[in-house]
Amino acid sequence: TSSTALVAALHHAALLDHKGWLQADPRRSAWRDAVRASGVATSFPGSAPGVADALIADASGVEEELKIAWAQHNTVATHVVHTMEFIRA
Repeated sequence: TSSTALVAALHHAALLDHKGWLQADPRRSAWRDAVRASGVATSFPGSAPGVADALIADASGVEEELKIAWAQHNTVATHVVHTMEFIRA
């Protein structure tokens, strides 16, 4: 599957540790190079039907999933004070 190929590409590029965890923030790591080099990039859906994910920062579905795996929830982080006030209300 595409996800298996993605994990293999990340392992091959030494971007995952021995437990399979990302070793660096995907916003700053070379994961795009690894995914492109493996050829798996073309299997991920992009911005329109029949278009592959271009792996562009903040527009890539793969990047968004990697940021979640890294625990980067930028949607909430941007407005964390207001979010916490809302939750407490």
